[in-house]
Amino acid sequence: MLYSKTGKFFSCDTEFQTIKKLKNIDYANPITFYHHPYDRLQHNVHLNESLDQQHWEYMKKNSHVKLIHDTSTETFEIFLVNDIVTTLTVHKINPGQLTIMVMDENHKQFLEVQLKKRGITGVDILVNNYLLKHIVIPSSYQLPIKKFSALSRNYRIWRLAIYAELCNLGLLNNFNYSFHNISPYVDNPVPETLDTMLTDLKKTEFGEVSDTVLEWLTHCPHNLTQTNNVRDKWENATYDTIQSANFHLLIETHYDQKEFFQSSPDYSRDFSPSSITEKAYKAIACTTPFIAFATPNWLADLRALGFKTYSPYINESYDTEVNNKKRLNMIVREIKRICSLDDRTYKELVRYCNIIALENLEILKKKINA
Repeated sequence: MLYSKTGKFFSCDTEFQTIKKLKNIDYANPITFYHHPYDRLQHNVHLNESLDQQHWEYMKKNSHVKLIHDTSTETFEIFLVNDIVTTLTVHKINPGQLTIMVMDENHKQFLEVQLKKRGITGVDILVNNYLLKHIVIPSSYQLPIKKFSALSRNYRIWRLAIYAELCNLGLLNNFNYSFHNISPYVDNPVPETLDTMLTDLKKTEFGEVSDTVLEWLTHCPHNLTQTNNVRDKWENATYDTIQSANFHLLIETHYDQKEFFQSSPDYSRDFSPSSITEKAYKAIACTTPFIAFATPNWLADLRALGFKTYSPYINESYDTEVNNKKRLNMIVREIKRICSLDDRTYKELVRYCNIIALENLEILKKKINA
């Protein structure tokens, strides 16, 4: 039986959904302690505070008892590393009693390297790529009707900035897209106001807002269909939209690496691993070549997982640019270049990129079935 301080389950994995509060522990049966990132995010219970003192003592006396931290559907930052170190040093449990569930091999390597720098070895780090394993490979494919597709469910300032820039340059006419100015993760979400969005654009040094952009903002949210369910990231509309274009602007979960931690604005590879989510795997499943609107080195980390990217056919130099505004401009510039190609050159680009996309699909299938 699993026990945690909150007694709540947040994981999508059925293995971790039957959880009881610590006060209900039955010591007559096998015990495993459990912690999830949302225990911290929603209830301010950090890993090193996830048990009461008697439970830490119980772990020290029973070396077979484990504490699982399940971040297999969430990325993390260096703060998790610090929390692990604090947990082990303050409570003096054996590192082998701590299991960390992570989403991919990059996350595992990041943890291993950062913990070793702090003198910690022996923590059990397991990969459980839930997001990848729940990807659906489309059984049929449709002919593209647009040059690009893009999907954005969750309102983020930098997402707003790239859509506004594409709109300002008239490039959204080449897109089949959605953009929502709400948070899909709260009940009865309230859309961000026009004034808020204009204020947020200023934070990205967007410049003067044209009448075209203003009209686009006024008509937010931009839904795919009338029945589009923004709360369901797995619905078929996402696959259909990606398939509707020759290329996909892959709007990843994170673009500004430290958007939640404004006190330290400089980019660092030691801050967090890249968050490679179902958004990437959906594009691969649809065999649609993509440009990644993500944190720096995201493409490099995708390649580290065994997938291929689209250089030299697509200019991917944006991947190493750490300045958010410059990286955004480089992405938009490449989209503009592709949309401006003559018909023959454009078709050649599509053909070369589709060869890579088909190779990625086979790699994805092997990973899903592994």
